[in-house]
Amino acid sequence: QSRHSRGHRPWYTRTIPETGKLRSVWDPIMAVLILYTAIMVPFFLGFETFQEHVVVDAIDLIVDCLFIIDIFFNFRTQYIDSDTGKLVKNGKKIAKNYLLGLFVVDIVASIPLDRIVGAIAEGEAGTAEQSDILLRIPKMMKILRILRLAKLLRVSRLFRASEVFQVNYNISSSLMRITKLVFVIIFFSHWSACLWF
Repeated sequence: QSRHSRGHRPWYTRTIPETGKLRSVWDPIMAVLILYTAIMVPFFLGFETFQEHVVVDAIDLIVDCLFIIDIFFNFRTQYIDSDTGKLVKNGKKIAKNYLLGLFVVDIVASIPLDRIVGAIAEGEAGTAEQSDILLRIPKMMKILRILRLAKLLRVSRLFRASEVFQVNYNISSSLMRITKLVFVIIFFSHWSACLWF
């Protein structure tokens, strides 16, 4: 008998249990990266000189790559159907549900648009006259700032992941609500302080 007939499926056709070992390790890592993004993106906007450091730039690139990997995981992660209450394991249904749901938010938050636009701008700068470049710099800086703010959409994943944490670690709903409220207050206070500066 072939491997397929014995119930073994190729790895690329398998789906990921929402409360399985992989997600129980991966989700806390993503939570830490979301906290990093929520704290550091506004900080860099307020204090731009820090973002020029090569180490900071490398960390930011790694974080962007991990969020893109997370999108692929989301395409294969099982979920509970809100209408039937049943666990959905079918890969096509999972992908469709994600595409029609939070995919757009995740892709906007994960793709490094500021890097892409910055690279395009550098390419155009090589062919533009010096006077044109000087005129474009303020406008490009404003655009890059707005694109960096899109990364803050990643915070929405933190609140989605909290539901999985609640199940995996048997956390009470009241404690989870208080924790969410505390994080919301901290985030908005930090963002307001950085943007006001």
